[in-house]
Amino acid sequence: MDKFRCGHPKSPENTAPNGKGTACRECARARQRRTYQANLEKAREKARERTMRHRRKNGVQEGHANSRKTECAQGHEYTAENTYTAPSGARQCKTCRRVRVRESFERHGDVYLQRQREKYAADPEKTLAANRAWAKANPEKAALVHRIKRQRKRAAGTLSTADWRSVLAAYGSACLCCGSDDPPTIDHVVPLSRGGSNTVDNVQPLCNGCNMRKATKTIDYRPQIAATG
Repeated sequence: MDKFRCGHPKSPENTAPNGKGTACRECARARQRRTYQANLEKAREKARERTMRHRRKNGVQEGHANSRKTECAQGHEYTAENTYTAPSGARQCKTCRRVRVRESFERHGDVYLQRQREKYAADPEKTLAANRAWAKANPEKAALVHRIKRQRKRAAGTLSTADWRSVLAAYGSACLCCGSDDPPTIDHVVPLSRGGSNTVDNVQPLCNGCNMRKATKTIDYRPQIAATG
């Protein structure tokens, strides 16, 4: 088989469609990648200019279609508290994003955890430094995470993903308190801080709002649902 001057074979997959050209496609792609990496900011700026140029209509800048919407496809309003801005600049509904993340973790949770373990084993200090930086930037959230970890260590039992799925299958994905279709959260009937166990027989699905209002009170909504069902 004929070869290019670079040594790569002149195969149909590695040759320009017209058969012409003195360099193979593999080398051309490699040069493009090197050029892009060497001029990363300039390339991104050109891409942004090209994108914005195609968003103009009759000479008027309209912006991205997503930026002109007031609510997501599921009807959740784009508020400051319910809007996540992706690295690309597009907006995402936090309520829907939480649902997608939770469903993804339920399907692939074991894979994600294994990747985290491998990442930590490869460079423990990098992971710990990132955790410390996050805790410094989010002191309230960090305190909550540590408090929950301490409570779960003291609590008897371990609630697995399969256990939580069985609870949702038994009671449905709606909040047992208000009936909301918002993403359900794990609520301990007897709070862990009051000696409750972290087991399947001590949890119930509540929306985030009802879970926050219940706080450290012991309220069991399950018998009410069972009695009316």
